[in-house]
Amino acid sequence: MSGRLTWERLPLLALIFFFFSSVRLAGKHLYQAVPVLAGLFIAVDRVRDFIPHILVGFLVLLLITTVLRYRRFFFVTEEGRIRVRQGVFRKVELNLDYDRIQQADVEQPAYFRPFGLAVLKLQSAGSKAQEVEVAGIRSARAQQVQRDILAEQQAAATAHVDVERSADTALSSVTPEQADFGFTLRNAEVLRIGLMQNVFVVVGVLATLLFSNPYVGQRVRDRIETVFEQFPSTAEAVLVVGSVTLFALVIFVLGTVLFYFNQYYGYRLVRQGDRVRYQAGFTSTLSRSFRVQKLQQVDIRQSWMGRLLQRFQIRISQAGGHAQKQDGKFTIPCAHQALLEDIRSDLRLTSPQWQSVHWSYFPQHVALLTLVAGLFFGVWVALGVFVFLLVVRLRWWRRFAYHFDGLWLALRHGFIGQREMWMPAAKMQAVTRTQGPLQRVLGVANLHISSAAGVLHIASVPLEEAKALQAQLLDVTRSDYRRWM
Repeated sequence: MSGRLTWERLPLLALIFFFFSSVRLAGKHLYQAVPVLAGLFIAVDRVRDFIPHILVGFLVLLLITTVLRYRRFFFVTEEGRIRVRQGVFRKVELNLDYDRIQQADVEQPAYFRPFGLAVLKLQSAGSKAQEVEVAGIRSARAQQVQRDILAEQQAAATAHVDVERSADTALSSVTPEQADFGFTLRNAEVLRIGLMQNVFVVVGVLATLLFSNPYVGQRVRDRIETVFEQFPSTAEAVLVVGSVTLFALVIFVLGTVLFYFNQYYGYRLVRQGDRVRYQAGFTSTLSRSFRVQKLQQVDIRQSWMGRLLQRFQIRISQAGGHAQKQDGKFTIPCAHQALLEDIRSDLRLTSPQWQSVHWSYFPQHVALLTLVAGLFFGVWVALGVFVFLLVVRLRWWRRFAYHFDGLWLALRHGFIGQREMWMPAAKMQAVTRTQGPLQRVLGVANLHISSAAGVLHIASVPLEEAKALQAQLLDVTRSDYRRWM
């Protein structure tokens, strides 16, 4: 049968996509070496002379990889299935049945939009999830495949295939005002998204990694001293260096804001029946959808910056998706309190009655970290660490709580910001209860609740309460026969 198939190549314009994809793959594997590369650049003068040659060699390697990946990529669509052949040194053929595809996105990068082309991104379900990107196909064809996938999945659960297919087709043209539920993010809201990403934490982590190497740190300090010596006074040097540093941080934050503005510009979400879809993007538009039945976890986050802005971010995980992969999640990037309540209501999240955990969770790790600080830095540093950790842990313990109402299990935690994770109780896959030696003395236990989206860890629950919650969760899972994949 496969001999009669007509395998299709991608258009030459797809070379642009494969080049950027190769750059992303290289960055994904090289980012961990950034501190080492920065250290070599600062510490070894001879390396700088070879930087042009290294960059040219890297570019040539990327171009060769791009051409080979393009030449080895073929695909064909069948009834209810798409097949893909790819691979440079190791050839792989993937057969993706539509009813097993977890995520189907249609993206239009800026370089494809004038030609009416798009990228069809497919992510399969299962523990060994595979991701396929078919670049450079006609936008109308990509959207049709996306609709066919949704219709095929619905056909497995209902006999009304024609009705559901027409609903899928109409969803792309439904406005938020016409939909069962919907909204549009104004530009002022989209601009806030970049500010909510904790960019200053990223800067701090990079600086810590750079200065973690003693030799590199010493070289940086020597350079700073050299710069200071060029000014008539220390005060003037501090003013200039501080101004330059502040300007660099402003540019970094502005770049982050513009990056997310480009990603979520024109964000529009609609829900019609059991289907939810959003479309967003300035230079590249992305259309992403999912069925409510596949919902596995709702993650509501508010970082410290989000708390200042009074905004939240919501991420919805689906069955069989990549638990830790951001691109596979359905994201509502910015929501004020009123919109958050509307979304909670539409998802049917119940009003939480938060239950605190045992006091033994409060001093966890304090003694060990204080002892380490005392051994390496002395008594006074250890005392400061002890007081600081007590304050942090007290705040963390007071915020750490769980909620269960027979339908949803939720966990809340946070220090300055806050995070809530909600799981449908009927979709739990395993509930494990553990006890350490000290916990047995105190009469408490930990619960680990697993689902297709990840694991919730509820620490230091009174033993009888933990046993009762475990029994309730298992009973709900056994007694619910609704289709959820």
